[in-house]
Amino acid sequence: MLSAISSFFASSEDKDPDFLRLTRNIMIFALIATVFSIVIVVLTANSRAMAITVFVLAVASVLELIALLLVLRGSPGMAKVVVPITLILAITVIALSTNTIHDISVIAYPVIIIIAIFLQGRRALVVTMPLAVAAVALLGILDKIGLSKSPIAYKTGWDDISIGMAMIVLSAVILNLLVGRLRIARAKAEANEHAQVEAN
Repeated sequence: MLSAISSFFASSEDKDPDFLRLTRNIMIFALIATVFSIVIVVLTANSRAMAITVFVLAVASVLELIALLLVLRGSPGMAKVVVPITLILAITVIALSTNTIHDISVIAYPVIIIIAIFLQGRRALVVTMPLAVAAVALLGILDKIGLSKSPIAYKTGWDDISIGMAMIVLSAVILNLLVGRLRIARAKAEANEHAQVEAN
């Protein structure tokens, strides 16, 4: 099972120093952002779910640290597979514990999509994006059927759910196209550089 997952996410870039450097920088950014969020929550939050939020963020930061250490050893597999999924689960748990689809934490979903697109490439469209869409749908539906603890659940409409899901899909598709164009431009630049070297 694990080997099948690893094979699915494996790519020729996994040993590329530039990709490993990019992955390292993404993981450092994600880890700093998560730890900073923990500090902010501890210093400012007074909600009923502060303990849950801190716990979830702490677990996410530990997984990010492990993934970062593996990347530093030349193995980006955990960063590509576990980190985007863990971040989605963490944000979903935090949102469920507070104001669900109306909580400020849900703005992290597009950021996670950005991270996933860089780490997973097109695979993010069939793995991370559907999970983010499902998370938004879950938050909204729990509000609609009265199973959430959000004090403002009554404000949730089907339009909120639909727009949230559509925005995630749209952002993922656009980001994938942009990253694809960047990779093509980079490949052309490298080809031109090699051609110049050979010509000289």
